Amino acid sequence: MLPALIAIAYIVLQIIGRPTLAPANDAYRYNQAALQFLGDSPELAHRTALKAYCHDKARREARSHGLKPENLRDDAAPYPTPGKGFSACMAKSADGLKPVSPRYERIFDVRPGFPVLAAPFVAVFGAGSGLLVTSILFTVAGGLVAYLLLRAVGAPARIALLGQAFFYACPVGWWGGYPSQRALSSLSS
Repeated sequence: MLPALIAIAYIVLQIIGRPTLAPANDAYRYNQAALQFLGDSPELAHRTALKAYCHDKARREARSHGLKPENLRDDAAPYPTPGKGFSACMAKSADGLKPVSPRYERIFDVRPGFPVLAAPFVAVFGAGSGLLVTSILFTVAGGLVAYLLLRAVGAPARIALLGQAFFYACPVGWWGGYPSQRALSSLSS
């Protein structure tokens, strides 16, 4: 029961901390691949993945603007609306996110595992959120595996719970909350 509560606490903290994550080029590419696995054409997958990326980017920029102390003054620059940032991002990145080179694209072509695993979640939760759900679930699984391994080697339950909590609190847990294949890496840590 306690391992499940620790895992739920990690999920809640990820939900609360989500707006602080910078949108990543990797997530755009993994979204694109997951959408293609779901049957979208390359053009539709590109547009959908780009919309998810630009939505996250515009939301983060608007939030960051509002958190800067200098923007709290009456004469501060107007609060940017996510809609303007979204439109600018879509226009700037219409051809895809940089770098657009065969060598860089090849990195994602040879790593289909994460997009394949994320595809069902992308289908249910949409581009962007589906990757995040996949990452968080695999990181939660990694923490539970850490707990079980500690118990298997004879560690008392409280030490195993502490090990699970450290798993989530250390960089593995941080990176596991990013919408990319890093969560799969957390299972092998």
